[in-house]
Amino acid sequence: MSTDDLRRAAEERAGQVGPGGPAVPGDDVADADRLIDRDALIHELRVHQIELELQNEELRRTQGVLEEARAEYAELYDDAPVGYLSLTEGAVIARCNRTFAAMLGCEPDRLTGRRLADWIAPVARDAFLRRFGALFRDPTGKSVDVLCRSEDGTERILQLGARRAHGRAQIRVRAGQARHTLLVAATDVTERRKSEANVRELLEQKELLLRELRHRTSNNYQVVLAVLALEADAADDERVTGALRRVESRIRSMVVVQESLADAQHGIRTDVGAYLELLLGRIFAALDPDGRVTVSTRTATGEVDARVASALGLIVNELVANAWKHALSGRDNGRLDVLLERTDDAWVVSITDNGRDPSVIRNPASTSGLGQALVNSLTDQLGGTFERRTTDEGTRCTVRLPARLFDAPRATMPR
Repeated sequence: MSTDDLRRAAEERAGQVGPGGPAVPGDDVADADRLIDRDALIHELRVHQIELELQNEELRRTQGVLEEARAEYAELYDDAPVGYLSLTEGAVIARCNRTFAAMLGCEPDRLTGRRLADWIAPVARDAFLRRFGALFRDPTGKSVDVLCRSEDGTERILQLGARRAHGRAQIRVRAGQARHTLLVAATDVTERRKSEANVRELLEQKELLLRELRHRTSNNYQVVLAVLALEADAADDERVTGALRRVESRIRSMVVVQESLADAQHGIRTDVGAYLELLLGRIFAALDPDGRVTVSTRTATGEVDARVASALGLIVNELVANAWKHALSGRDNGRLDVLLERTDDAWVVSITDNGRDPSVIRNPASTSGLGQALVNSLTDQLGGTFERRTTDEGTRCTVRLPARLFDAPRATMPR
């Protein structure tokens, strides 16, 4: 209330009360003047008294509002869902709320003036004191986990986040002097850290089992390959030997998938470009150990699931083996170009040789044979298309696959 408003309210209340007392009779002018002066003085005093009463009423109302607000803020501070405390240099607790005290199993008064380190488990105390120095100097963007132990021996992991206190939030030591203080929020993360530890343990167990499974699978593959090699060497019929060699080659393509997945970061998806490079190296190490055929590879980078990679590897294996059989085997100037590239809506694998395939030239529509049937079946499963084109310069086989197989996080080929 302004001074003018206060004066006006006092005048109105004084008018309602009436004159200050009975008039004193007198006939002369001096008596009249004295009476007027006395009435004016009494009126002024009464107005001033009323002003003080009004001010007192306003102060009482303001005090009531402030006390109510203070009680609300005190309750908000003490019963907040996180612990609050003020720490001075040396990690001394200047004040704290009831929530933080409850985390340590005591009342706030028991903590005030004590070092926070006294409530930290001995095994973690030195590490906390070292980290607290850096936190106190610059708390911006920093937090620290501390292992606290309550009076009854219960241990909790508290995450402390802090900011520098300014102005009135600093702890006053004496007039004109203040002690630097951190305002700290403490959150009980015990259950969260236990859950994270359990998840890490489960992931480690899963990784261990996965490595063991891959190891056993690899061993089984090698046994199968060894048996096939022995049978192929012992076979008297060239057709049987060739069939066994083709089966061996197909199995090797699946072995490469397993090896690529073992090197992958998550063990579920693999880089198709790196996979094809590795696969082609293995194929030609077996088919052309003398390096008589020139092989050129250009592969783009893209991730695919293991099932897609395995199907694509079998397709490439069949097409390369077919090119070797009909166009490159026994030649000194043979050349094979393998290209993996991405277009706007598809990934394209093309395999081009510089030889001629008489059987295809004579009957371009021919799709007989297990290898061709396997290529057609796998291409259909992947939702792609296959095309073979033969000219006087050689044969090109092209497989177009949907881009979604490479772009989706968990894309798998249709069943």
